[in-house]
Formats: sequence, structure tokens, C-alpha cells
Amino acid sequence: MQTRADVEEQKKAWLGEHLPYQLKVARHTYARLFGNLDTWDWNAMYIAFACAARNLRLFLTNKDRSKTNFGAQDFVSAGFSANIELVKDRMNRLNDQIFHLDKARPTDASSKFQLEDAEIVLNWIEENIASFLAQLEPKQRALWKHQIAPIPAPQVFLRIADARQTACTADPVIV
Repeated sequence: MQTRADVEEQKKAWLGEHLPYQLKVARHTYARLFGNLDTWDWNAMYIAFACAARNLRLFLTNKDRSKTNFGAQDFVSAGFSANIELVKDRMNRLNDQIFHLDKARPTDASSKFQLEDAEIVLNWIEENIASFLAQLEPKQRALWKHQIAPIPAPQVFLRIADARQTACTADPVIV
């Protein structure tokens, strides 16, 4: 059985390593989607972005909170839960397209989770992580590793129009 001290150590690890890491992965993989990648490398970055985004969404909305997983409300004494409405449909599309081999899985690029969707999801994550951190006690906030994932995020100028591909595909033709 876990003691209160065990849980506090786990919380320190979440704030000091796990959450900054997931945010760094989301930022990094999103930025790599604008690089000169072949289709399969682009798809791999896309899937890695989806995984990090899903993990952060589950944490910020407390949807995966259990005996083995923390939710944001486990860290904020007044409670915390990000409003999912802005990205709900986009995250549902990711769920159907990436996390389940759904029968109705889209094949048409316009029906897929697009790079524009990823931008909106990443901005939602950034806003909610910043809000979450602002509501932490100063001692907890000090645990966040800014060298891994600075808050606010560094300014990066990426234009969707400059991307080689905008949706995941098995077709080697650039979408």
C-alpha cells in the first residue's frame, strides 16, 4: 500500500519530469511536422504528437484519473479541470483515427485530424498547462523543469501553408 510520502514523491516526479516531458514531446513533434520529412517519418511524428496530446488532455481534464494515474485536480487544492469543448471534436477524431483501428477510420485527408487541428490542440494544451501551473502552490510550481519545457513556450513561427503534408497518410504522395 502506498503511503502519503510515496504519493508526494510521485507528484514531485510528475511536476518535475513527466508533465514537462510530455509537453516537450508535444511541442517538438508538432514543430517537426513542418520539417523536410518523408511520409513515414511525418506519420511517426504525427502519431507521437497525438500520443503526447492525448496524455496531456487526459491529465488536464482528469479523464484518466485513477489509482495509478494523476489528474490535474490532484495537484490544485481548489481543484482544476480544463474545459475540453474547444478541442473535443478534434480529440475525438484523433481517438478514432490514431488510437483505435476504427471501422469508420477516415481515408480522405479532409476528414482526418489535420495539422491545423494539431495547432489548435497544442495551443489549448499550452493555455491550460500555464493555467494549471499558475494555480499550484509556489513550492509545487518550483518543481516544474523549465529547461525541459519553458512556460510560456518559446516563440516559434510555423506556417501551415509551408508544411509538406497536412494529414497522416499511407500514400507516399504529399497531401
